Amino acid sequence: MRKIFSVIFIFFLVEFSALADSTLNAHDEKAVNDVMQFRLTLLSLDSSTACSKIETYKKTALSDTELSEQAYLTIETFLILEQFNYIYEADQKDERLKDLILPQVKKLDAFIESNESSGINKWLYTIAGDTISCSMGFMPVAEAMKRGLVIKTYYLKAIEQDSSFSYALMNAGQWFFQAPAIGGGSKTKAREYFERAVRSAKTPAEIFYSNAFLSQSRFDDGNKSAAAELLQKAENVSPESFLVDKMKKVNQLGYHYFYYIMHRKEIDKKIK
Repeated sequence: MRKIFSVIFIFFLVEFSALADSTLNAHDEKAVNDVMQFRLTLLSLDSSTACSKIETYKKTALSDTELSEQAYLTIETFLILEQFNYIYEADQKDERLKDLILPQVKKLDAFIESNESSGINKWLYTIAGDTISCSMGFMPVAEAMKRGLVIKTYYLKAIEQDSSFSYALMNAGQWFFQAPAIGGGSKTKAREYFERAVRSAKTPAEIFYSNAFLSQSRFDDGNKSAAAELLQKAENVSPESFLVDKMKKVNQLGYHYFYYIMHRKEIDKKIK
C-alpha cells in the first residue's frame, strides 16, 4: 500500500471483542479482489495518470448494482485511498488531500456505528483502519490519539473473522512494526504477521504487497539477503512498480521502508 500505502500508525493498544461476521458473497469478493488487482496496474504510473485511471475505473466499478452495501463502501473507499496516496506521493501538502479523506472517515464511522451489531465485513474493517491512518495528519493531536486506538482494533477484528486474511495480516504487521514497545509495538510480532500474510497470500496483489512488506522487516532485522529475495518476489509480480524501486533505493541508503515513511522529507533529499 502506498503510504503505503501508506500507513502511519498511532502507538496504542486496545482490547477488542468478537462481533458477527458479515461475509461478502462471491460476486462481492470478486469485485473487491478486482480492485486489488487494479491497484497493481497503477504502480508504474505517475500521479496524474494514475488518478485519471482511478476516476475511470470508479465509474464502472461503482455502477455495479449487484454489489452489497458493504462491498460498495469497501470499493469506494479503496479507490479514494488510491487517489489520496497518488496525490500524496506527488505533493504531501496538496490541498485536495484533506477534503478527499476526512469525509470518507466520517462516512465509515457512521456506517460502522449503525451496523456493527449486525456484522461488519473483514474488508470494511481493514479499509476503515487504513482510512483513519491516512487522516491522522489532519486531526488535532488529542483526536488523532483517540482515533488511533481504533486502527489496531479494526485490523484484529478482521483477522478474527478470517485468520488467513492476508490484507489485514500485513496491515496489522505494519501497526506492530511502527508502534513503540511501550505502546505495545513489537517488531518480532510484526514479522510474525508479515510472515502469516505471505503464507496466506493467494492473489497477485496479496503476493506483491505481503512479500514487499516482509522484505522490509527482514532488512530491519539484518537479513539483507532474505530481504532482497522477498523484494524480488514482489518485483516478479509487478516488474515496473515504483514501490519496489523506492524500497530498493531506500535500502541502498541503509534504511527500511517503514523508517522512510516517517522520515520521507529527510531521505528524499538523499535519493537520486
